[in-house]
Amino acid sequence: MTSSPDGSRVSDYEYQLAPERVAKYPQQVRDASKLLVVGRSADDWSLGVQDLPEVRHLRFKDMVELFQPGDVLVVNESRVLPARLLGRKSTGAASEVLLVRPSSNSDDPHVWEALVRPGSKLKPGRTVVVAPDLTVKILDSTPESGRLVRLVTDLTAEAVINKHGHVPLPPYIDRADEPIDRERYQTVYARKPGSIAAPTAGLHFTKDLLALLQERGVRRVALTLHIGIGTFRPVAVEDPAEHALHEERYRISQETAGCNTITTS
Repeated sequence: MTSSPDGSRVSDYEYQLAPERVAKYPQQVRDASKLLVVGRSADDWSLGVQDLPEVRHLRFKDMVELFQPGDVLVVNESRVLPARLLGRKSTGAASEVLLVRPSSNSDDPHVWEALVRPGSKLKPGRTVVVAPDLTVKILDSTPESGRLVRLVTDLTAEAVINKHGHVPLPPYIDRADEPIDRERYQTVYARKPGSIAAPTAGLHFTKDLLALLQERGVRRVALTLHIGIGTFRPVAVEDPAEHALHEERYRISQETAGCNTITTS
């Protein structure tokens, strides 16, 4: 038994997905991707799959027909940082440092919270040489199994990321990042840098699709939710209720918070 409200276990959600079914590159046209539409009863959220009134297979661009005038579309304006740094330890072994966010406990803009690999080898005091003008020094461990690091360089942290950073593609995309990923792994409305992974639900929107939604009378409002390290952390427990969720930073503007259509829908 588990303490989950419905008694479910993590293993109940396991399934086999053939590696060749995982796309290594996105659709050339964003809104040409597939869209699964599942109908539901307005009054009953407990319906089983067999009781769902409707399942439709559409293209993402067909979403326009699913909205009604006066509906509100809430988008996440967070932008992915190309903050994956590849380097080598003093032994010559390959290592990587994924910058997560500036440390909230330091006034030094070069001190960041990070994830490192291999974690068992990169203890406090070790260094990773990324380039002649950049070394990363491991300062301490963090409660979330990460590291506190210092960027040893004359560059600003922003310049480090722009010059030496790689796009942190998800682990299931088995390829190195490429220059095109710097924009393709962003939503078309991404404005606020801070995520270490893309808010993937929004990757399929195009500017044309957003314009069509606006013409239909759909209001678009924005918030910012920076995707954090939880997206790289597997669920390691059988009871879903025991899984520790990592906190993420967010910001909701007064305009978005005051949108009456959202609060009354």
